[in-house]
Amino acid sequence: MSQLEMIQQAQKTLEESFAKKMSILRKQINEYSNIVDNLEMRSRRKALIFLRCQGVRNRRLQGSCPQHLLNTMGLKDIASNSIKVCHRLGMPNKDRPRPILVKFADVAVKSIVWRAKASLKTSSITLKEFLTRTRQTVFTRARLHFGIRACWTQDGVIIIKPSSDDGDRHKITSVAELNSLVARYPKKSGGEMSASSALSAKR
Repeated sequence: MSQLEMIQQAQKTLEESFAKKMSILRKQINEYSNIVDNLEMRSRRKALIFLRCQGVRNRRLQGSCPQHLLNTMGLKDIASNSIKVCHRLGMPNKDRPRPILVKFADVAVKSIVWRAKASLKTSSITLKEFLTRTRQTVFTRARLHFGIRACWTQDGVIIIKPSSDDGDRHKITSVAELNSLVARYPKKSGGEMSASSALSAKR
């Protein structure tokens, strides 16, 4: 073997070793990111976000506002001390009311409110879970790919029903899991942006 061939072989071995180490590093980063995301989601499990609350724009949030929202949902039996935190999110906006974050005393009360969200269909108010940034991005991209009716959340987990044929429901929490589903269930209409492309697009 000539000296040039030996140098080329050494370079190839070095590149393969570097690629292997980078692959291991990326895997570890993803694992740590998932752990952090799970911990953050756990800290949010008692909270819900109310959107488009036109009727409570000028109400005091720690006073009548939370009770007004619960009364709108027909949940008059939930005591005021079941609500620990209530505040608006984002910057003031003259055109639309800011979202309202409500954190309950325990998960059981939050679950009761979440299950009653169907009662808001006749009002302008909508309700969503307080997802982490990662999960909100995954949820948004999943709805873009699979459709709004095929995706929903429950206790911080994104549930997807990709096909009405098999009826399977998939629970995901990460981009990697969404990528796997997108590959398994490619978008049928070619004119719309694919979820794979959307994942790399700016939110």
